Amino acid sequence: ATARGRRGHAALERLPLGPGGPALRDWLAGPAAVPDDEVEPLAEFIERAVLPALGGATRVERELPFRLRLPGGGIVSGAIDCLWRDGEGRWHVWDYKFTDPGGAMEESHARQLGVYALAAAAALGLDEVHGALWYVGTGSARSFAWDREALAGLEAELDADFARIGEIDPEPDPVILQL
Repeated sequence: ATARGRRGHAALERLPLGPGGPALRDWLAGPAAVPDDEVEPLAEFIERAVLPALGGATRVERELPFRLRLPGGGIVSGAIDCLWRDGEGRWHVWDYKFTDPGGAMEESHARQLGVYALAAAAALGLDEVHGALWYVGTGSARSFAWDREALAGLEAELDADFARIGEIDPEPDPVILQL
């Protein structure tokens, strides 16, 4: 599953979005180096979810690295799978997962996406961010929207998490969480 996720992320990061690009399945099997048994499910996901949204986007950033310093001093770093602005000016963060939805991991995935939203809001000066947690294999998504109050709540939760780490070790080294 981990190798499939790495391959899928790499393909989605390099996916040609402009008109007149190569045939999707040929590109996935060829330049993207996706194994034959993974081409069709990934192509279906791209055709159903990715191309309709990102084809009309006014800006798209993929695998965008970030480093977010929280008010309490904690630092979170990672890479946003996809950050994009739609034709109406709304910003979106997407996280692609190559596991099945559900269970305890889904809440962890949702929290990770929330960190992406917080990083995007801080970097771009946004009061609102939309998001989707995509489970590529099933093509299902969980949608989110964060306003200023929700973003402030996310920030407070992360600060509290870092404070708890400090309680474990009263003189901790600087902490960086890698998502």
